[in-house]
Amino acid sequence: MTKQKYSRWSILILVGLLCLQACFLVYFGGLKKGFNEDEMATYTLSNYPEGFFNRTESLLNNWVDGDVLYDVLIVSNEEKFDYKMVYANQESDVHPPLYYFIVHTISSLFPGQFSKWIGLVPNIVLCLLSSAIMFFLSRELLKNDFLAMIVVEGWAFSVGAVDIATFLRMYAMLTLWTTLFVFLHVKALNRTMAGQRISACILVILFLCTFLGLMTQYYFSVFALFLCGTFFLYLLFSKKWRDLWIYVLVEFGAIIAALVYYPAMIRHIFGSGYRGQEAFRNLKKSESSIAALEEVLQIVSNDMFNGWAKELIYLCIALLAIALLRKFLHVSIKKVDGNLEISISRVSLKENTGVIYIPEESLVIADIGIVLLLYCVLISKVAPYREDRYYMCLYPLFVLCAVYIVYRACSYAFKKPAISKVIAVLLVCVITVFGLVKQEPGYLYSSSAARADVLEEYSDKPVIVLNNAYNWYATKWLAEYGNYQDVYICEYGSGISYLDDAAATNDLTDGFLLYVLRFSENDEEMLEKVQAHLPIEEYEKLCSGSSRVFYCTLED
Repeated sequence: MTKQKYSRWSILILVGLLCLQACFLVYFGGLKKGFNEDEMATYTLSNYPEGFFNRTESLLNNWVDGDVLYDVLIVSNEEKFDYKMVYANQESDVHPPLYYFIVHTISSLFPGQFSKWIGLVPNIVLCLLSSAIMFFLSRELLKNDFLAMIVVEGWAFSVGAVDIATFLRMYAMLTLWTTLFVFLHVKALNRTMAGQRISACILVILFLCTFLGLMTQYYFSVFALFLCGTFFLYLLFSKKWRDLWIYVLVEFGAIIAALVYYPAMIRHIFGSGYRGQEAFRNLKKSESSIAALEEVLQIVSNDMFNGWAKELIYLCIALLAIALLRKFLHVSIKKVDGNLEISISRVSLKENTGVIYIPEESLVIADIGIVLLLYCVLISKVAPYREDRYYMCLYPLFVLCAVYIVYRACSYAFKKPAISKVIAVLLVCVITVFGLVKQEPGYLYSSSAARADVLEEYSDKPVIVLNNAYNWYATKWLAEYGNYQDVYICEYGSGISYLDDAAATNDLTDGFLLYVLRFSENDEEMLEKVQAHLPIEEYEKLCSGSSRVFYCTLED
C-alpha cells in the first residue's frame, strides 16, 4: 500500500459532497415530527436533575401542570452547563455520559427551549465527520479518489444515514468513533508494513478514540475487541515486538483511563446495571447464532442496500464466474467472408499455473468484513432488541466492503477499470435512489404532525394518561403533555385504579382527554374498563395506534 497524495480536486469534491450531505440531512431533519421514548430520555437525562421523570414520585399519580412536565426536557438558567448533574444521571442509568454532555451543552446555549434541532444538529455534524473519515479510509485502502467518493456517496445519502442522523441517541457519535478507529488501524498497518514505526500522532489519537468510544456506548468495546484482536495477531506473527507492546499499552491505558474517569461502567456492564445483566442472560439463550445473524444482516441490507444485499452477492458471483471463464477459455471473434466467426477454445492449464496474487487491500477488507460479522453475531445475542440502532455504527464500513467487492469482481470480469468504476457508481446511485423512494426512514414519525394538529384544539382540557407498557414509556409524549394545563399520569401496573383519585381531585365535567398507552383491548373493551371508575357518557377517538387518545365526556 503505497502512500499517495490527495489532489486539490479530490478535497474540493469531498467538500462538495459533505455540503450536499448536510443539506440532505437537514432536509430530512425538517421532516422529523415526533419522538420515541428513548429520544425523550436523551433530553431528560441531559437536562433534568432527576434523570428519568418517571422516577419522580410527584409527577406520577398526581395532577401536574403541563409546564412542569415540559421543564423536564429543558435547561433552566440555573442549570446551564451543569455537567456534574449529567454525569450523575448517567451513573444511575446504563450508558456512558459523553453524548449527553453534548446535548446538555447545546441545550445550555438555548435555555428554556426544547427543539428537535438540539439533538439533530450534533448528529448531523457527527455524520459529516464520519463521511470525511470514510473518504480518507477508503482512499487509504483503495488508492483511488473516485472509488473513495463512491463509498462516501453510498453511505452519506442512504436511508441508514438518515436514520442515524434523525435518531436522537448516541449512535451517530458511535459511528464516528468506529470509523475513526478503523482508519487509525489501517494507518498503523500501512506504516508497519512499510517497515516504519507507528507514529506517536496515531497512537495518541488511537488512545483518545478508544477512550471516547468507551464513553459513548459500551458496544464500542465489542467492536474494539475484535479489531484490536486481529491487529494484535498481525503484530505478533510479524514479530514487531516494539509496536506490539506500545499498542497494547495504549489500548489498555485508554481502558484504564475510562474506568478511572467513569467507574460506574463496571457496575453497568458486570454488576447491578439492568442492561448488563440482561446482556448476560441473552447470551445464555439457545437461539441459533446463524438465525440471529441472518436477521441482523437483513436489517443492514434494508437500511443500506434497499434490501438487495443478496442480489449484490449473486451479481458478484456471476462476475467472478465470467472472470473464471475468461481465464480458462479463449474467445475470439473474427470476420470471415463478411460473416462473424466466434471460436471458443480451452486454455492450457499450464498457462494458468503459478502464484495467485492477492492485493493487500483485499486482505484488509476481508479482515474488516470478519470483524463486522463477529460484532453482528455477538451483539445480536446480547442486545436487548434486534433493532438497527445497535448496528448503525457499522453502516459506512458495510458500504466500503460492498463497493470494494463489486469493483474487484467487475475488474476480474472485464479487465477494464473504467467499466468497473461505471458499474460501481451506477449500482450505488440506483440503490440510493430506490432506497429513498421505496422506504421511509424509521425515525421521522411523520404521522405525529397530524396528531398534533388534532390535539391542539383540546389544549384547554385536562389529560389522564393510562400506561400499560412501563413507566418510562409515558416519556414518549412528554413534549405533547407540555401543551396542556393539567396532566395526570397513572403509574404503570395498576393505572386504571388511579382513575378514582384523578376524578376526585380535578373537575372533569367539561370533558377530558384520555391517553391509552399499549393496552391490548379494543376501544369498546378499554372504555368499559374505564367506565367502572368514571361515568363516561360519550367518547370520540382522536388518535389511533399503540398510543390512542380519546376525548371523553361524563354523565351529568
